[in-house]
Amino acid sequence: MHIAFVSESIAPFSSTQGAKTRAALSKGLKSLDHSVTVVSPMDASIDATRYSLARRLSKIEAEVDGQVYACEQYTGRTPGGVDVVFLREPDVSDDALQWKVFAAAAEKIVPELSVDVVHAHGALGAGFVSSTALTAVLTVDTVEAAGEGALTKARAVTATSRTVAQELSRASEDVSVSGILNGVDGSRWNTLTDAYLPYRFDPMDLGGKRKCKRSLQRGSGLPVRSDIPLFVATCASGAGLGLVASAMGALLRNDVQVAVATDLASEHGAALTELASRFSDRLVVLPYGEELVHHLYGAADLLIVQNGAGAEALMCAHRYGALPISSTGYDVAVDCDAKLSSGTAFLYGDGELLGALQRGAASFLKHDAFDALQRRVMLIDHSWDRSARLYERIYLKAISA
Repeated sequence: MHIAFVSESIAPFSSTQGAKTRAALSKGLKSLDHSVTVVSPMDASIDATRYSLARRLSKIEAEVDGQVYACEQYTGRTPGGVDVVFLREPDVSDDALQWKVFAAAAEKIVPELSVDVVHAHGALGAGFVSSTALTAVLTVDTVEAAGEGALTKARAVTATSRTVAQELSRASEDVSVSGILNGVDGSRWNTLTDAYLPYRFDPMDLGGKRKCKRSLQRGSGLPVRSDIPLFVATCASGAGLGLVASAMGALLRNDVQVAVATDLASEHGAALTELASRFSDRLVVLPYGEELVHHLYGAADLLIVQNGAGAEALMCAHRYGALPISSTGYDVAVDCDAKLSSGTAFLYGDGELLGALQRGAASFLKHDAFDALQRRVMLIDHSWDRSARLYERIYLKAISA
C-alpha cells in the first residue's frame, strides 16, 4: 500500500512533537512493508542543502480565490527512508491564505504520487480533506482542529486519544471516530540500547536501573541511598514547573530525593535552585539536556509529569520503569490501588498533587510490590508497531468502503 501523509511538518526537518510523531508513524508503516510519502509546507527554517533536498525545475500552480500562486517543490528523504515532498508557497498576506495555497498545491501533487490512501493530519490536513476527492483518512489532536466539512468528507476519522475521539463523536453524530494512541520511538527510548544510559536494564533484570540511580546520585551530589525514593521532573523551558515548585517544599519534608532538569534561568528554575540550596541532600536542579533527561528516566523511581506534557511522557516513564505521577492518565495509564496489584500510575485531581507524591513515596517503601509494579509497567506495549497496525486496518477499511 502507498500512503501519502499531508501534514504541516515532519522530523527531522522540524523538532515539534507532532513532527516526531509523524516520522515515527511513517517509519512504523514502512516496517509493515508499506510505502509512505510525506507532503508538507517548506518552512523557511528548513535548509535544503543540509538535508540534500532537490528543487524541481517546474513549479506547481495553485489557484485560490481566482488568483494563481506558483509554488516551488523540493524532494528528499528522511533518515528512516520516507520520501518527502515540500511545497514552498510564495509570500502571502496571512497564515490562513498560506494554508489554502498549500492545500491547493497538494491537491495537484498527491494524485501524481499514485497513492492508495491519503492520511491528513491536524488542522492543515483538515483543510486538504475538505477539498480533495481522494480517499482520505483524517487524524485530529483536538476537537477544535477539526472542521465539520473535513469530518464528513473523510473516509475515516481518527484521534490521538480516546477522549478526543469520544468528544468528536458526540459533536458530530454522523461521524465515527477511532481513538488510536501514539507510540514511543523504540530507537530513542529503549533501556537495552539507550546510549545515554550509564547502565542498561530490562524488566527481567532491574540491576542496571539501580546502578543508574546510584550514578545520578553520585554525579549530582545527592547522597547515595537506595532506601528512599528518587523523584524526577523534566521541563525544557521551566514554564510547566509551577505546580511542581509549589508542592516541592512540603514534599522535601519527607525522606525523599528529587532531581529536576530545566532551564535554570527561568522563574521556576531559579526558585527551585534556591530551594535546593536549603535542601542540598534532597533536591538537585540541573540544566536541561536530552542526555540528562534519558539518564533521569533511567534513574527515577517516580516521574512527576507536568500538566500538558502528553501521553508520551507517561509511556516513556513506563518503558524506563519510572512510575508516573500525573493529573491525567492520557488514556495510557490508570491509578494504582493501595496494594499496587493493579494500576500503572499515581493520578490526582485538582489540588491533590502533594497527596499523589506522598502516595508514590509510601508505595516505594512496599519494596517487593513496587519492584513488581516497575516490571509490570515496563512490559506494557507502547510501541509504534502496535499503533501502525491499527492505522493499517483503518486504511484498508477506508479503501474498501
